[in-house]
Amino acid sequence: MFYEKKQQYINNSLINKEEIKSNIYTICDYIIGKTSKINKTKVDDDKIRMTNKRLQLIVYFSYVNYMIKMNGNKTMFKDEWYA
Repeated sequence: MFYEKKQQYINNSLINKEEIKSNIYTICDYIIGKTSKINKTKVDDDKIRMTNKRLQLIVYFSYVNYMIKMNGNKTMFKDEWYA
C-alpha cells in the first residue's frame, strides 16, 4: 500500500513538468521501482542486480543527460554531489 502511494506520487511528479524534482531519493526510488517491474518478467538468471554502485552510475548519467537536454540551465535535483 505504501509503495503504491509512493509510486503514484513519483509518476505524478514526473508527469507534472511544473514541479521541480528536488529530491535525489525520489529519483532513486523511481529507478529501483522500474528495475523491480522489469525483474518480475525475467527468469532468475536474467534479472538485473541493482547495487549501490550501479544505482549511482544510473543517477549520474541521467543527471548528465538531463543537463545536456536543458543546456545546463536547470538541474535535475537540488542535492550536492559528493566524492
